[in-house]
Amino acid sequence: MLNQELMDFLQTETAWNDLENQKLLHEFPQFGKVVGEAIRNGEMLQFSRELSEELDCMDIYKASLVSNFIGFACEQTENTGAGKDILAFFSHACGLVYDLFQYIEANGDETILENREALYHINSEWAKAYYGFNILCISVMAFLSRNADLRAELSAMDISRQMQYLAEETPDTPCLRSIHYVNDMQYTCGKLKLLVLDPQRKKDFLLLQTI
Repeated sequence: MLNQELMDFLQTETAWNDLENQKLLHEFPQFGKVVGEAIRNGEMLQFSRELSEELDCMDIYKASLVSNFIGFACEQTENTGAGKDILAFFSHACGLVYDLFQYIEANGDETILENREALYHINSEWAKAYYGFNILCISVMAFLSRNADLRAELSAMDISRQMQYLAEETPDTPCLRSIHYVNDMQYTCGKLKLLVLDPQRKKDFLLLQTI
């Protein structure tokens, strides 16, 4: 399903003026065609896994957009098999965004965030990671909220300080809106079974709660 034409597109560097275009993938007909076929043929999960294995080979902004589909597949199937690939890509992106804000802090110029072209010319990888970061964080949450092992893996990664910094010590921008949730999830690693009783209906059930 993941053909060379599509991979060539996903590996092509995103231009600065496309960095806020969240519909960029859908402007490439081959992407919509392959996704549609995968869904119709019941192969959405398989295709999402193929994509997740190639995230590190893609342009980082396009990969962040691709993560949205991978997260959607996780939500639809409750399958978190792509979680390790998503976390690995998130760790890379998180490091780039962290480096960007370290640069901003050192230079005392937050206005660079309002100028996509200028930021792109300073460091295109920073720019692409930053503008795709909120989408990626939302996709990461699809996996973390469903798998305690992935939450434990996140907490064991060497990016806790970076996540905390981005969540608590940076300007309030739309691209960082969801890092707060990912940061909090690294401390939510366990499972707790609760017995819920309904005396009126004389029924009970077990509820699995994350702690």
